[in-house]
Amino acid sequence: MNASLLDSTFLDRLQKCEYKCQYSENRMLYHLAAVSIFHAKGFKMDSIISSNKTSNRINLFFSMEAEPNAQIPKNIPNDFFNLTMTYRKDSDFWIPYDEFVEIQSHEKNNENFVWTDKQVNEIIAKKSKLAVQFVSNCNTHSKRETYLSELQKLLNLTIYGKCNDQTFPKGAEKEIKEILEKHFFYLAFENSVCNEYVTEKFWRLKNLIVPIVLKRSALNGIIDNEYFIAADDFASPKELSERLTNLTQNLEEYKKYFGWTKKYKKTEAIPFLLREERVQIFCKLCEIATKKEKHSIKDIQKWWKNDSKCEKNFAFKIGGKEEDS
Repeated sequence: MNASLLDSTFLDRLQKCEYKCQYSENRMLYHLAAVSIFHAKGFKMDSIISSNKTSNRINLFFSMEAEPNAQIPKNIPNDFFNLTMTYRKDSDFWIPYDEFVEIQSHEKNNENFVWTDKQVNEIIAKKSKLAVQFVSNCNTHSKRETYLSELQKLLNLTIYGKCNDQTFPKGAEKEIKEILEKHFFYLAFENSVCNEYVTEKFWRLKNLIVPIVLKRSALNGIIDNEYFIAADDFASPKELSERLTNLTQNLEEYKKYFGWTKKYKKTEAIPFLLREERVQIFCKLCEIATKKEKHSIKDIQKWWKNDSKCEKNFAFKIGGKEEDS
């Protein structure tokens, strides 16, 4: 059990589950567990695990990271895991970083749930800077840093994080929100370009800022196409830069990217560890344990590594600096 998944408040909330189970973060109790959750990042096959093999236990593979940053060690048997819990929709338990919630008919005139045109216009009026990014991983699988470098030659960008030696205090949400309101675009370049890998970077759009991603099709089935800009729609960073500059001078065209405010609620991004879905998942796992349900994955390596469709050095393909130049 990954320690970060449990806390006293959460354990209290589990009391409403139909089936009752005991929960522990003590990995020394692995030999007694009916269900065990393994965090992909940093997971190793040690003596405790390898000496307590049983066909009756459910081993659940958990990852919010993409495969390049959460690889399964080669010495893990292909059939070791029985269930999956990741950002991918084909997981047994899907846990997206965030999602839209549709506006209900009784909520349409309630400003607590719906952005008004006046509110959208007021925030757009505050924008004077082009694009911003918060980033600390400076050498990525997607090579996003190379595309960013090309954009910086063309545009005046605001970059926070150790990659630019402009740090920002963690947890300063009010200040971050004010920064986002001043910018037209957010550079939501992921460290890995994989199908359906859409992190909190993209969901900053809920602060009424237009996100820019590296690859449009990576978001297929997750987000409506008209609410974001994709770098791979353009022949070069220069062409993208021209589009961004044009949008800052044509506010009616820019405002179209906020069409989602007419369809989806005004909601804050809620981390997985705080969501009610987490209780539902643990209740279901307790049910599986109680009923002694059988689940199996034939080849976890294939499912995770191959089916994630991650593209190494993707930024090179769309105009980032060549690797050997």
